[in-house]
Amino acid sequence: MASKGTIGGRIVLEGESEYRAALRNITQEQKELRSEMKLCSSEFKESQNSLEALTKKHEVLEKQIDAQKKKVELYANQLQKAKDTEADYAKKVEELKEKLASAENEFKDMKDSTEVSSEALENQKKVIDELKEKLTVAEQGYEKSGQVISQFQVNLNNANADLNAMSTELQNTDKYMKEAEQSADSCATSIDEFGHRTRQGKNQKNLVKNLRMQSTIFPMHL
Repeated sequence: MASKGTIGGRIVLEGESEYRAALRNITQEQKELRSEMKLCSSEFKESQNSLEALTKKHEVLEKQIDAQKKKVELYANQLQKAKDTEADYAKKVEELKEKLASAENEFKDMKDSTEVSSEALENQKKVIDELKEKLTVAEQGYEKSGQVISQFQVNLNNANADLNAMSTELQNTDKYMKEAEQSADSCATSIDEFGHRTRQGKNQKNLVKNLRMQSTIFPMHL
């Protein structure tokens, strides 16, 4: 089972202490990288479209993406453990239901028999009570593991969304770097010295958008 049990009614997955330690390390790394990006922005406050500034930003973005990929992988692994735990609990619930039904049928047959002592009946009743208690615990574990799955799915979705945003930012920075490399003054033309998109950049973006719309309205047939 991927679960070590419960603490205070909370599902504890195998390797949870290692997971929490890894998450703390990643979180700290990301804090450092955000401060590095903040420093980069302050150093090139009025020259953010320069090749030097864009190169530095590109370097930090790559490191941020690497850290974010580690977070995505970490959440994905925990999500799978939670799903395995839920499956284990589901199997346990079904097994206990079968055992309980069998024990109750046996108890009924014992009651109908004239050869069974009251002590044997009492013992069988204890077996039924124990099975009911175990079934309740297993059902609660199944329900709680579902809640854990939901939380890790949310974490994973958000982490992937952040990773997508970083990747888009890296692609844009790549484009600006190429512009700066081809420019006489080593500055990108789609953004100004403050990092804002220029009229030329906006026009280019609108042109691409219009071309996409036209290709949708008037699709090309080969």
